[in-house]
Amino acid sequence: MFAKLSALVGGGPALNVNIGHQYDTAWGCWTHHSCTSKDDGSASSVFKIAAADPNDVKLVAARNGVKRLKMLRHPNVLAFKDSLEVQEKGQTVLYLITEAVRPLATVLQELDLSGQHRDEYLATGMLHMTNAVSFINNSCNMIHGNLCMAAVVVTDSLDWKLHGFDLLSEHALTGDFALKHASWMVASQYKPAELAKCEWEAVQQGPSWAVDSWGLGCMMQEVFSGQPLSAVEQLRRTDVIPPALLADYQKLLSSHTGRRLNPSKVAESRFLNNKLVEVVGFMENISLKDSAEKDSFFKKLPAMIPAIPEPVAVRKLLPLLSSSLEFGGAPASAVSSLMLIGRCASCLLSVLPLPVLAVLPLPFDCTASAVCLLPPPFVCAAPAVCLYCPCRLSCFGAASRCCLA
Repeated sequence: MFAKLSALVGGGPALNVNIGHQYDTAWGCWTHHSCTSKDDGSASSVFKIAAADPNDVKLVAARNGVKRLKMLRHPNVLAFKDSLEVQEKGQTVLYLITEAVRPLATVLQELDLSGQHRDEYLATGMLHMTNAVSFINNSCNMIHGNLCMAAVVVTDSLDWKLHGFDLLSEHALTGDFALKHASWMVASQYKPAELAKCEWEAVQQGPSWAVDSWGLGCMMQEVFSGQPLSAVEQLRRTDVIPPALLADYQKLLSSHTGRRLNPSKVAESRFLNNKLVEVVGFMENISLKDSAEKDSFFKKLPAMIPAIPEPVAVRKLLPLLSSSLEFGGAPASAVSSLMLIGRCASCLLSVLPLPVLAVLPLPFDCTASAVCLLPPPFVCAAPAVCLYCPCRLSCFGAASRCCLA
């Protein structure tokens, strides 16, 4: 009651989320926190920046970033939810609420991938970032201005998203553009020569992608080395760059702005367009595929799954398979791939909705599975038989057990 009364009397807007854990790293002058909605408890992220002077340059740039993010729509760009500017303890505080994400550095440390799995995942992420940068440079004719690993955040399904648009400016650099007034926010190790020397005419006359191509090269160095860039000399380290990507990397970092590689060309790299990209891309667009394409894909999928990092298979591919089975987009042959990914019952039960568990086709032979997919006893809400074992044993009784248990 008092909370409602104070809201009516105070008249000011309120932040409709509960702010949680603060992450160790964040892009620019922002802090990054986890949060949950006060309405339904759904997870989000909140980015916060504060200054005593409401006209502080970093706050002005932050407002530009919020405005730009609100207008940008791309699958590889962080999704905007809400924003709020308030006065707190004598400071102007700006909150940006987005889809739930975590810093890329934190996620990579937790995944701890190696070998082919590491290469597949990093290549897929870099492809997504390259597509996002290409969209900004070529489709929007704009400049991000501060690309680095800190500008990348990761969703729960392990998709990479680009953010940090405080410096986003039109390539024409007309009017009061953010890149000029807040270029001091870009650390020296990430600045191409024309930005370091504030040669705005050179930026304006060069290709729209020139500044961000350099930044993309910096991001590539950080991602594949696993270390933040501390000096521009580190960009000479080519041993950490995959050989198949080395030529593109060197062209991104050309000293001549006109010779820097367009991100759209980097996105065509065979190294970046790997098996993981092929599998996820097909599943995300399965509604556009005909039955022949689906049959061919799902026959090959079990052989491709071992090359996919297990966390990606469980957190990205398994929900896509679940959704396609639930809504009829995938054929019955998709079940074998689903079983191969969800080898443990708890994994499947946490991801698959009951309709999927109930409608999987009969007869279905799961004897090839190392373990029973449903922990006995399992109470079925639909047919009075176990859908996952040849015995078709009734699962309604508390004592009923799957024959494969």
